[in-house]
Amino acid sequence: VLTTRGLKTKSIISVRNDPNFDYQTILQKILAKTILPLSEGAVFQTEDAKVWFPKQLQDKSTIIFNPISSSFYNTNYIPMDKLIVAVGRLSEQKDYFFLIKGFKVFADAHKDWKLHIYGDGELKEQLSGEIKRVGLADKIILKGRTDNVANAISSATIYVMTSQFEGSPNALMEAMAVGVPCISSNCPCGGPKMLINNGNNGFLYEVGNIDEFLDRLNVLAENSELRIKFSKSAKNRAKDFTEEKVFN
Repeated sequence: VLTTRGLKTKSIISVRNDPNFDYQTILQKILAKTILPLSEGAVFQTEDAKVWFPKQLQDKSTIIFNPISSSFYNTNYIPMDKLIVAVGRLSEQKDYFFLIKGFKVFADAHKDWKLHIYGDGELKEQLSGEIKRVGLADKIILKGRTDNVANAISSATIYVMTSQFEGSPNALMEAMAVGVPCISSNCPCGGPKMLINNGNNGFLYEVGNIDEFLDRLNVLAENSELRIKFSKSAKNRAKDFTEEKVFN
């Protein structure tokens, strides 16, 4: 931003995550709120990220969804009975320890259900150890990375996202494009609540609220008609982040 001041070259910033996590120190906050508004424009992924910045920058900004590949829209959704999936890096941000804890309680009353987690990351060994500790090695499977996410989630009964924070959550958007019924944390900086109308095309729960998460999971797991409703409504919502619409 500073190096283009006084030049014909335009600088446009793109905010890809929650500003509260990207700019945590006082100095970072000051720099972000004084230097970034000097740019000619900004692209945000959510309204909450936009309003974090001064009005000077908000007035010359726009909100654009991430584009989702057509392969997800073209994938046939054929759910396997009693399968929950999650996709994302095995990191603290994704809060898979919370998911394991919740699934442990859920599995006590739903013994035939399984949980598949796709992704790799620094917490792989710790998560694997936790799965063994709670005695669910036969039900919670760390599937590792996959080059075909659409195919991996196309047989899921329910998709879950338990992130502590996100920008625009691509994995959640991809699941909606396939038509998988979704449950997501209502995490900052507002991505999930822009995608999911709670109770209409998916479920939201407050970050870290295990009781609310389990309530949502139990209701969806035990109501096939609601899953069908969420599936159709999610695919309809996903029309807003097709490549063609986003690029335009």
